[in-house]
Amino acid sequence: MQLFLWLVVQDKVTTREFLFQHDYLTLQESRCAFCNKSLESSSHLFIHCHFTWNIWMKLLSNQGFSSVFPKSVDDMCYQWSFMVKGKQQNLSRQLLFSCVVWNLWLHWNDFIFNYASPNLQICFSMVCQSITLWLRLDSNSLELNIENV
Repeated sequence: MQLFLWLVVQDKVTTREFLFQHDYLTLQESRCAFCNKSLESSSHLFIHCHFTWNIWMKLLSNQGFSSVFPKSVDDMCYQWSFMVKGKQQNLSRQLLFSCVVWNLWLHWNDFIFNYASPNLQICFSMVCQSITLWLRLDSNSLELNIENV
């Protein structure tokens, strides 16, 4: 998982934009799997896509945060570093970021390889279930309030 998250932050995930740049897909085939409107880059897939941004905003607003569209995933991580204070809140932010990005990737893969339709409610439920499970596995009782999600 850490390798995958590092690839996301470094903009090295194999998205449709990557496949287009290496002549595996046409421009038309390179559109986002979730919205079919924009070129599917890492930043689009994990932040800027309307589908994705709805998940982020629902989670962030329930935790009392607000955000603007960052330029990239790396910029998002940088912004968030100023939004939290203390080790526990930083761990909570990392958990939230990891759960959202990982579950978006799983949902994207389900669409690509299993021909499932993108579904905001299913993806959001997957994120919430992962947060709950990962919090149970964490012995430090992070300050992320899952009841508000």
